[in-house]
Amino acid sequence: MTNFLFKTFIKNHEDIKNPKVRDDYGKFAGIVGIISNAILCVMKILIGLVSGSIAIVADGINNLAFEWRFVDEKYSNRHHRNACKLFHLL
Repeated sequence: MTNFLFKTFIKNHEDIKNPKVRDDYGKFAGIVGIISNAILCVMKILIGLVSGSIAIVADGINNLAFEWRFVDEKYSNRHHRNACKLFHLL
């Protein structure tokens, strides 16, 4: 299954010495992690609602909040670095 996904989503997946391919592997792993964590969060919230457990619902919401912080941090850091580069050019 893993090889199928690599062949499908990573161009030249066998050329692991190429920095672009290695970067694509990292991005792919990150995307898979984010998607699987989002699915886990939704499942925890649904199971908590069905079972009536506030703790499980809270855990699902907490995981979702952590996921949002991770994504927000990644993109805000990129914009911050670009702003710093611009500042140093002036």
